Parts: sequence; structure tokens; C-alpha cells
Amino acid sequence: MAVHKAGHELAGSLNDFLGKELRSRFQVESYLDIEFEKLFLRFFMPTIRGRDAGSKKRYAGLIRDKEGKLELYFAGLESSRRDWTALAKDFQADLFSLIFAEYDDPDLKESLAELVKNRHDQLFTGQLDRKLIYRKGISKPLKDYTKTAPPHVRAARMLDEFESRVIRYVMTVAGPEPVQKRSGAAFDYNHYSEKQLAPVADMVLRFFDMDFYSITTNQNQLNLFES
Repeated sequence: MAVHKAGHELAGSLNDFLGKELRSRFQVESYLDIEFEKLFLRFFMPTIRGRDAGSKKRYAGLIRDKEGKLELYFAGLESSRRDWTALAKDFQADLFSLIFAEYDDPDLKESLAELVKNRHDQLFTGQLDRKLIYRKGISKPLKDYTKTAPPHVRAARMLDEFESRVIRYVMTVAGPEPVQKRSGAAFDYNHYSEKQLAPVADMVLRFFDMDFYSITTNQNQLNLFES
């Protein structure tokens, strides 16, 4: 592919330039190595909270694998982190799949709103219960958590013993509970909506002048699709 060839040639040119510049100016050898790694067909870098700039460690893109198939690539976002639920990861993947596939579609905002609303409704009707499990590691003995006890620690304390340092738990209306020892309390769907769906959605929706709350509460729906 011509663009891959150009990328490798550019990396080589940069390495040659850096080597010559460092030898000429500082009489030292260059140990920097610029590499061409990936070609993104689509690319998205969310802004840092409270700022207009993005972060080079957090982005999503669409690439083509060695077999020529399109696939999503995430770095630093919820889809690439173990401590987010499958609910959030799948939702994020579906959002970006839609955006990258229909970026030029004039009905994209309407499609996004429909996806967000449907996922929210599926959550509250219990269709996504299997995706609500958190996984979080215990970094120190439970007795050492004295001042504050995060949810995974509170869940771990409910177990008589645990074989793994990674605690699997869910949030219920009675608080966090380990999956191995459920009380029968209902899932706290409001928690999952606010902490798992909303952050993922709003990271994207803000670029379309939309927000998760308005969509899921049917507020200002008539204004969402105005040009």
C-alpha cells in the first residue's frame, strides 16, 4: 500500500535527520528511533476534561488488519481498561463503529441518539445484566483499608475467602456485592447509567452538541437534530 510505504520512508528520513543533527550539533549518536506503526482510516481523540486539548494517550481509531478486515483500536479509553464493565466497553465500541461507518451521513446524530436511548432502555429492562460485572484488583491486605473502603474492597470483605486478588463484583441497591455471594438485591441501574454509560456517551456526544441526559430523559429531543 502506497501510504504504508510513504510512512516507512518518512520514519527513515526522520531518523537520518536526527542522527546527523545530533552528531553535528552535539557530537553524540542518536538513540531515538521513529517508527511507522499504524495507519488510521478514521481517528478520534477526545479532549481532556475542562480543556480544549486532547491527550496522546487516549484515542480511538479504525484500522485495517493484516487480512484486510476493518477493526477498532482503542488506547487509554474504557474499552482498553480492565476496571470498566463489559457494558461500557461494548457501548463504546458500538458508538465508534457507528461514527466511523456513518461519519458523513446527515442522519448520524439521529442514529447516535437512537443507539444511546436503546442501550439505556436495555439496561433498565434487565437485558444487559450479564455485562454489569466490575473487576478490580486488591493492592494490599483488606485490614489496611482503614480511612476509606472503595467498592471492590467492601465487596471483598463479604467473602469468606478469595482465591484471586482480582475481585468480581456488581453494584446493587444495597451496595457493592461480590458475584460469588449475592444477597438478591436488585442491580443499581441508575449507578450503571451514570457511571458507565453516561461518561462514554458524553465523551463523543459533546462533539455533536448532544448529551446523554437529554437523550435518555427525552428532554429537548426536538432540538437534537437541528442543523
